Order: sequence, then structure tokens, then C-alpha cells
Amino acid sequence: MARTVAERCGPEVEVVESDQPADLMHLWAGRALVVVVDAVRSGAPPGTIQVLHLGAGKAGPMQDGWRSSGQGGTHALGIDTVVGLAGVMGTLPPSLVLVCVEGSTFVHGAAMSSSVAGAVEATVAEIMAVLPGGGA
Repeated sequence: MARTVAERCGPEVEVVESDQPADLMHLWAGRALVVVVDAVRSGAPPGTIQVLHLGAGKAGPMQDGWRSSGQGGTHALGIDTVVGLAGVMGTLPPSLVLVCVEGSTFVHGAAMSSSVAGAVEATVAEIMAVLPGGGA
């Protein structure tokens, strides 16, 4: 999804891929708008897309189930913990948009399920919709 967005956006939109949620706090430093795309486990059907508009002063509790993938290292933090920690530290960007896709398999290195693959274009559209000028 990130690569598709990068192909469609102009050079003023920086697209970064990272599988370490803890790195986000460093990556979003000094940015006015940050869009994070992540696979989540919230109990919705696989491929379901959810969009949360958060940011400095707006971050509330994350939904139950948006937790660690169970992997070791800093990836075990999960997006919920990173957003909460950044909120406490005062380092959330002014506008943080989480575009979350319900996953079905969370085994590291597993192929994307057909349900999630079927949601790729709609997820990219959600991302492009929050970018200034639609990413152009």
C-alpha cells in the first residue's frame, strides 16, 4: 500500500515503510500531517478498513484489540502503545491519521490474505483522500 501511494504522490509527500512501530515517533517528528497504515486485530472481518483522525490534543484510547502482533522486539509495542506513549510525551504530530486494515494472519512474513489484498485499492483511496490535494 505504501509503495502504491508513493507511486501516485508528488515528491512533496514522503512515504516511509517501517515494521517497527517504535520508530514512528522519530519518523513523525516535526511533521504537520502523518498518515500511518497498519494491519490491526480488532475483531472486524478481514479487509475491513477503519480510519482514525488523531493528533496532538486529540488522541484518545485506542480500540481494544489493536495490540501487539506478538512478535518480539519493539514491534511488540503495537500502534496503540506508540500513540499513547507519544501522547504522554507530547510528541504526536498535529494531525495523525491511522488507516487500519483488519488483518487475518499476523505471523511474521506471512503472505497477505485474499481479504486484505482485496482491500488494497480502497485503503490507498482512503490514504490519498487525507493527503493535501489528494496526494497530487
